Amino acid sequence: MSMLVSEVISTMRAIAIDADGTDYYDDNKDFIPAINYAIDYTLSVMDYAYGQNKISEEVYRELTKVIVYQLNEFSRFTPSSEVRTIIAVAPEPEVFPTTWQLNATSNSFESFERTDIYYVKESSKGMANRMSVEAINKSAQNPFSKGSPLAKCLVEYSYINPINYNKVSPVTKDFEIEIRPAIPKRLVGVFYCKQHPILTATTGVNGTILLNEKLRIFLCEKALSYVTRKQADGITINQVTEKELGTLLQLLRV
Repeated sequence: MSMLVSEVISTMRAIAIDADGTDYYDDNKDFIPAINYAIDYTLSVMDYAYGQNKISEEVYRELTKVIVYQLNEFSRFTPSSEVRTIIAVAPEPEVFPTTWQLNATSNSFESFERTDIYYVKESSKGMANRMSVEAINKSAQNPFSKGSPLAKCLVEYSYINPINYNKVSPVTKDFEIEIRPAIPKRLVGVFYCKQHPILTATTGVNGTILLNEKLRIFLCEKALSYVTRKQADGITINQVTEKELGTLLQLLRV
């Protein structure tokens, strides 16, 4: 369940600010920017914990989306700027409509977000495994390893994390994700955590924070540290501490 900005601000005031009822801090000038910083920081801690397999993708529920990409001729796609964290990649998924047309392009480097195609489910080959460049290269000569192109009947797909391949192309792209074995111009379903929308004065206190309600106090305390520009333990405000990581894991424990 997500949180209302108004409720978070009320909690912040109740914790440490304006206990005497004064209005020294302004919602749009002080609280909204502080909450934006706190959201980004909280997501950074979640990303760190997820990367270490300490939490599941369930914690991103309010921000999780699925989109279908059409790969380029090199079996790669460029994630959109909305993508924050890749959760899973499903090569050659079942989609609707079942018959679809390639987006025509004369540029070999260009991939496409196929918003006209609806993701149904993964194929019989399942999800791709995330692998390092070194592991992918080692698998190339082993027909029984993940990502190997040598045994089509036993294929297990893999993907390499975003890399800048420094190509010369009419389409400027910073990073691409590659699927192995190669399936050029085919489809992949990508599950991802999107960037949290920035809260503005326009949305104001009526906005919504797309984070689990369990994180309310954690988020409020971090936002307060931005408002006051103080850290009791002297640690810089952007540093992920083990104590905060432990707190977040405890809060998200099902």
